[in-house]
Amino acid sequence: MSWSLPPEHPENCRLWFERMWSASCTLRARYRLPLRRGWWEHPLQLEVLAALAEWVARYDDGDWDDPAGKIGLLLELPRLEELLREGSEPFAPERDRPEFVAYVNAVVAGLDAEG
Repeated sequence: MSWSLPPEHPENCRLWFERMWSASCTLRARYRLPLRRGWWEHPLQLEVLAALAEWVARYDDGDWDDPAGKIGLLLELPRLEELLREGSEPFAPERDRPEFVAYVNAVVAGLDAEG
């Protein structure tokens, strides 16, 4: 499954959001990203996180072996952090999980209704 934006098929969409949750929690801890509560509701933040997850995964999986590129990724983090600061409260996975699940359920229900 691609890191591109959520697929139109309801079950693939649900899987995509679950992958984003996991990746976002991992990226937040690994790079101390300033994620905010409700990041999943902000299209720009979703795109940033999906792109970063793909970028990091290519290095972690061994698809890319480019030390200078990895340094470039690390140097980009402050710029990406600026795009992730929108929101009033810091992201807290334990507290925010029910809100995330409700959002994903609503998105999937909307796709079901369209299809």
